[in-house]
Amino acid sequence: QIRALMNDPFVQRGSGKRMEKLFGVGIGLVACVPFSFEEEKGIVLYYSRSSANADMLRATHNERFLIGSTDLIGANYAIRRARDHSAELRKNMFKEAIKKVRKELLHEKMSLSSMVMNTENLEKLRKEKAAQDAEANSNSFGAQA
Repeated sequence: QIRALMNDPFVQRGSGKRMEKLFGVGIGLVACVPFSFEEEKGIVLYYSRSSANADMLRATHNERFLIGSTDLIGANYAIRRARDHSAELRKNMFKEAIKKVRKELLHEKMSLSSMVMNTENLEKLRKEKAAQDAEANSNSFGAQA
């Protein structure tokens, strides 16, 4: 299969000459398994040596293994968007909390120790954080639905 790809004018050849290098080290067969998970779609390529037994590669148990592996790879690929979004939300929440503390310290000219010792301020900050967490959770659940 790779030899045929090397003759295909639409295959990327570029300066890396990836196909020639794969063929040079004995890789000659390629299996392609598609995935579609959430909004992400793609393919996973599995390479085998030229001398591999094609019947063994096409065996039902091996095909199930490749499909299952592709599902896992596709799920990991798809979850990165949700993970990145969650990380961005947490970073923004942290920045907002720092801004609020800074504003409180500058506005009321309080020291950090007096702010920590003031239970009323601490309770106010806890309530604000809980409200922000609830809002962030409801936004993230709404975005996933």
